[in-house]
Amino acid sequence: MLNDYLREIANVAMGRSSDLLARLLGIFVRQPIPKVAFIASSELHMTIAAADDEAHYSAACQGFTGAGVAGEAMLLFADSSFREMAEMLHYDNLDGPAVNIEVLMDMSSILFGAFLKGIGDQMDLRLGLSHPTVLGQHRQIAELLDHHHNHEQQLLCIEITYTIENHNIQCDMLVLFTEDSLPFLQQRLQYLAE
Repeated sequence: MLNDYLREIANVAMGRSSDLLARLLGIFVRQPIPKVAFIASSELHMTIAAADDEAHYSAACQGFTGAGVAGEAMLLFADSSFREMAEMLHYDNLDGPAVNIEVLMDMSSILFGAFLKGIGDQMDLRLGLSHPTVLGQHRQIAELLDHHHNHEQQLLCIEITYTIENHNIQCDMLVLFTEDSLPFLQQRLQYLAE
């Protein structure tokens, strides 16, 4: 039941973030149904359905906290998408490590901010965000998510795959709520459902 309510809330929040990205870039963003699941943090890399085991990705994350909830949002950006994304963002320089980091940080700011604000607005939560951090560049998914491997807590994971129509651009956003957040989320979602 919690998953169904959270999927609906995530769907609305995803619509906001996709709309913002679409308006900024003048493009159409495909919106799949968000996936919501409880997972062990050590199994996080197995949840990313769209990821190619052989491909390389770069990742950024940003922590968030609010009354009774905490977690982090992660953006996994396919390395093959950087140049085209830099073109769409109208950067002067299209290649190089500095441009890749700029693309990663710009995309994470756009998507994290809009999505988390959408979640917060619907659940009447004010979420504070930490500074975004680059987790790593040009690695396989399992390596980028390795910092979760040693933790043995259950996470509530929302996964959204953003694809931009007619472009070879794809990124995955994971929003992870800590195990300690679950009682508050269940209470809040139950209240909203009544």
